Amino acid sequence: MLTSQIALEQIEADLESAFCIGDSLFEAGMAHITKPPRHLDRAHLERRTPPPEPLPTREEVRRELGWVLVAAERQAQAERDR
Repeated sequence: MLTSQIALEQIEADLESAFCIGDSLFEAGMAHITKPPRHLDRAHLERRTPPPEPLPTREEVRRELGWVLVAAERQAQAERDR
């Protein structure tokens, strides 16, 4: 029990020192980062974003949803009922 407590305290101490080192590196790095002007940022996003694809036709939508099969089943049922 005592050894596990000592090990836990050592891990906590290591984590604290790691976060202190990481924070100081983070803060030092943030001092040199600049933000581009809005118009350049928007232009970059427009170049990076692909143009939207055209919408599918009604026939493609019906085929993908299986509505063609429903219509065919109704037609077959109507022929059987005759």
